[in-house]
Amino acid sequence: MTAKRAAALALLCGCGSSVTTVRLPSDRDAALDAAALDAAPLDAASLDAASLDAAPLTQRYAWGVAAPSCYASLGRVELADGRWCSGVLVGPARVLTAESCLRGASANHVLARDVGFRLHGAERAVPAQRLAHLRDADDDGPGNDLAVITLAARVLVGDGPAPVAAVRDGEELPADFTLAAYVDANTLAVSAPCAITRDDGASFEHGCALDGASRGGALLECAGGRATVYGIDPRGGVGAVSVRGLNALPLNPRSVALGPGPDGRPVAFVYDDDTARLHVRLRGAARWGPWRALPDARAPDGQQAGAITAFGLHGGEASMIFHERGTGVQYRWALDGTGGVFSGWFPSLEAPGARRLVAVASAGAAGENAQVFGLGDRGEVVTQYKTAPFSGADVSPWCSLGRVPDATRIAAVSFASAPMERTYQIFAATPSGVVSRWTESTHNECSQWFDAPWRPLRDGLAERVAAIGAGVLHDGRPFVLSVVTSGQIRYTARLADATAWERDAPFAVAGIVREVAVGRFTDDPARARAAVFAVAGEGGASGTSPGELLYLEEAGTGGFSGARWRRFYR
Repeated sequence: MTAKRAAALALLCGCGSSVTTVRLPSDRDAALDAAALDAAPLDAASLDAASLDAAPLTQRYAWGVAAPSCYASLGRVELADGRWCSGVLVGPARVLTAESCLRGASANHVLARDVGFRLHGAERAVPAQRLAHLRDADDDGPGNDLAVITLAARVLVGDGPAPVAAVRDGEELPADFTLAAYVDANTLAVSAPCAITRDDGASFEHGCALDGASRGGALLECAGGRATVYGIDPRGGVGAVSVRGLNALPLNPRSVALGPGPDGRPVAFVYDDDTARLHVRLRGAARWGPWRALPDARAPDGQQAGAITAFGLHGGEASMIFHERGTGVQYRWALDGTGGVFSGWFPSLEAPGARRLVAVASAGAAGENAQVFGLGDRGEVVTQYKTAPFSGADVSPWCSLGRVPDATRIAAVSFASAPMERTYQIFAATPSGVVSRWTESTHNECSQWFDAPWRPLRDGLAERVAAIGAGVLHDGRPFVLSVVTSGQIRYTARLADATAWERDAPFAVAGIVREVAVGRFTDDPARARAAVFAVAGEGGASGTSPGELLYLEEAGTGGFSGARWRRFYR
């Protein structure tokens, strides 16, 4: 057996020292046939070294040394400044690594164009297209040091797909793992079998040891010649890892929504373009819980979501609207009041006068009748509302609030306008600014909405509004966030005396975004405060990447001065 074949065999069987390695040879003519290694049994006693030695050499894999099947998905994440770390291929064009690997010298995130992934032994790296930094808004510890790289092309080995490691959420952890990581630029090291040393249900620590290992190594189980990844090592050889719920993470959000959930805590919803799935995340008593991917994301007729909005039902259950590309909407609600179990989709009535809806909005919370609004492609705004304080199908027919020429987006809010009196207000974004209508009726019929035409807020905007959100501040005043075409956010709120709205001004929290949603914490009435949920745009807030989910809360003293964007597990 050749020395190179022996090294490959040692890695395959895990025999010899507690740490085995495969070093890339300098001569490209020494490529092994990966298919022959993949077909070899994992039991060292049953390996036929002679047949392995006789396996034909091939150039089509373009590998210096072919890694055995369980480690063939490992590779290097390479940065333009020459730095690198480990990574593991978990899809044809998706790589898991440590989030801390994707930071520059100033601790800011590097750009996707400066990142590539080189499968173990490959001649060239595949460039990244998008980076997802999965560090939670509530926890910047090593247990959340995780990132997903979406590559600009599928990784191929010769004419076929590259080997891909499976990903598990980690709810049932195996007894033994192996840690695989690079210990230098050309050496992939694999640890002896090791076990979990601590598991708190959200993250876990391991006892694997790889001296000099790079960050981003994979903690995996090898069974049947296939690798299953349970964690990513952020500290280079030893430390906490967390991959719980990775399959449920939205990685390419198109639409976002925040709505009130149980006990006044907000619920976040995301529709993911990559997987065509809906994702939900519930705020707990002290922190946000994990993302959950809801089943049955598509409508019964197979159409995909165009936009989503969320509201609370009278009894406090979280509900969401799933807007189709047709003329109607569908919605579902939380059966258990926690956002963990949702009903099936309930189809709403066909919206009158609208060939198709292009945007949706909603208002309502516990103790209020929920109201839903739709914007048609010809500018007509339609609405329907709950007719009974229960979950289910008790909704009014749609009615029209009139046309808003050239309107592109809508937002809605409900707020206490006087003792025992509640106002529902709808905002429509137009090329010249934001216009509004409202009602102070508790019945919400269209006949109760003010007959005056749509009225502009105090000042128009200089740029076209691309996205819009509305919410309620700590002091009870409604406010509107308008995302203009440059990605900047404009802010306006109603004056304290309710006579008019403040002059439109830049939002106190700088950043470039492309989507925005607004919710509110009401679990503690003395500290009721607004929350903003956004999708970062190109050139966004410092330390963020395009497409990343961002989150902030209203300051304890009221308003957003001093608040800052935080990453929110994209």
